[in-house]
Amino acid sequence: MRLLPIALALIPLTACASPRVGALPADNGLLPVVVITWCGDAPAQVDVTSSGISLHYRPVAPLEGAEVELDLTEPGPGWVREAGISDGGRESILRPYAEDMEVVVTVSSEATSGDRNGSGDIGTVDFTLKELAEAAAVLVYDEDVNRNEEVPRGEFALRC
Repeated sequence: MRLLPIALALIPLTACASPRVGALPADNGLLPVVVITWCGDAPAQVDVTSSGISLHYRPVAPLEGAEVELDLTEPGPGWVREAGISDGGRESILRPYAEDMEVVVTVSSEATSGDRNGSGDIGTVDFTLKELAEAAAVLVYDEDVNRNEEVPRGEFALRC
């Protein structure tokens, strides 16, 4: 019986990797493509906020697999997009986008109703439009260094 604890100690412990949320520059130069990977609960809502404007994306059907790319400009038929505009947002729509404009993308495993942002339990990434335009890889927020890091697209995937 003494061999059992030793045998168990030799089995590698594999915990589920943390979900990741990243952003890639889009070909159209406006809103990014969001890359989301997860183990467990799939994304049910993606919120994008900036300068009084909020966009909410919800999948039409539950997502399958462990990764999705969502083009925020043209999300496709599998997504529903709703827009909300606060008091300052109307002016934001009328002016050109500034390089220093900050965009926050939040991904949640539960959808909210109406114009409310989700909990962000899957992840968040924020960036300026200039930072996104200059990115050569996926922008991912790194908590250890408290800033965005670039991760090559091929290294972004999780292994659950």
